[in-house]
Amino acid sequence: MKTIFALVAAFPLAFAHAAGSDELWEVTSQMNMPGMPAGMGAQKHQVCTEKGDAKKAMSSKGSEKCKMTDFKQSGNKVTMTMACPDGTAVVENTYNAAHTEYNGTVKMTSKRGDMTMTMAGRKVGSCDAQAAKSEREAKTAAMVQQSEKAQAQANAT
Repeated sequence: MKTIFALVAAFPLAFAHAAGSDELWEVTSQMNMPGMPAGMGAQKHQVCTEKGDAKKAMSSKGSEKCKMTDFKQSGNKVTMTMACPDGTAVVENTYNAAHTEYNGTVKMTSKRGDMTMTMAGRKVGSCDAQAAKSEREAKTAAMVQQSEKAQAQANAT
């Protein structure tokens, strides 16, 4: 389950940098997972992606513990499937993308339950994707470490 939460956490953790020739997107996402409190609101964040490379942009959002097993792009529609090596999750990510807007769905399935995340995004400017990636990876690693520490403490009691 840690892999699933690390993967989900990576989606909103792309940070924007003003300078650069890459694409800055404003994304609104909402997660639905059985057992979570009802009425959890949508989250809005900014995502910096490499210009014009949907496959690279989508795969950079995932966890290094997971592997892209399928990628399809047809017109404005992009579909990606990811599987985690421990077999706990499969991610299907489908975007209906225009040049400046998109709508998407992420569906995760694991032995412990299913999760669906809906997203809508619009391009709002430019950024530096390499700098954003470095910052995102550092923040994600810190979150995973904090999560693992909390889980170890919970298991010890």
